[in-house]
Amino acid sequence: MKKIFFISLFLFSILAKPNDSLCSVIDTTNSIETKLKALNSLAWSYRSTDLNQADSLSKIALELARENDYETEYANALNTLGVLDLMQGRMKEGVEKIEECDEINLRNKVYKAYLDNRMNIGLTYYFRGELDSAASIMWELYDMADSLGELAINKQLLHNLSSIYNAQGKYVESLEVGFKSLENAKKQGDESEISKTYNSIGLIYDYLGNLEKSKFYHLKSFRINKEVNDIDGLSSSYGNLGEIYRQTEDWESAYYCYQKALEYAEELNDSSSIAGQMMNLAIYYDQIKQYDSAQSLIEEALAISKRNDFGY
Repeated sequence: MKKIFFISLFLFSILAKPNDSLCSVIDTTNSIETKLKALNSLAWSYRSTDLNQADSLSKIALELARENDYETEYANALNTLGVLDLMQGRMKEGVEKIEECDEINLRNKVYKAYLDNRMNIGLTYYFRGELDSAASIMWELYDMADSLGELAINKQLLHNLSSIYNAQGKYVESLEVGFKSLENAKKQGDESEISKTYNSIGLIYDYLGNLEKSKFYHLKSFRINKEVNDIDGLSSSYGNLGEIYRQTEDWESAYYCYQKALEYAEELNDSSSIAGQMMNLAIYYDQIKQYDSAQSLIEEALAISKRNDFGY
């Protein structure tokens, strides 16, 4: 077994040029624990570029951990294999592996790994369209992460919950998530995340038809973006405020916001946003009966979109 193990590692070290440091650790260390951690890190790094490499490395780590009673690293290898199953559509096998991994991490009080792994199961339900099950798991994990003070994991969980509820059109529930996200961002003192969350809350109120509150939260986001000169945030804020003014038929304010959003989008060289703001300005010109200007903007926006679609 050991002979096969080291031959396999030699082959991997040849193939894994971007991960030379990990391969060096695997080939030279006498510590089984260090070797296992390097193997699992290398396997995880390959999950998005070489599924076969990731699978082979994880299985080697799994067997080595089993033989030497390293339960935590056994769980890490099992988690990677479970994720690989999920990525390739083997849902039942993937969930079974991750649930076994969860049991080990929970027993050993490795709570962060438990939360991360179980979140993968929740995401599996999400991608399968089982949105209520996905939401149930995310809330279960949120309560646990909250009690442990795991703010970074809660941020991920709340983003996932927002996606789930928006996919279901459950904007009241999504609003609840938005305010929890805001509380979480304030605990972390993350001004950028606070601004983004204000923006998300503003969008949800827009979906709910409450334009007054939508404008209130978009302005709160705008003030933070203006203070820190967040160009991307300012482009988004002006665009969203322009939408509010359009819906309330304050066309001059809408024009001003769309024009500012376009300026910032051009500064960012964000072709998708540039095309979107051009379409918004075309709506304004159509409203004031300047049809030639509207047509010209529409044609330019469509040309930009076409170039994006074809990558040229």
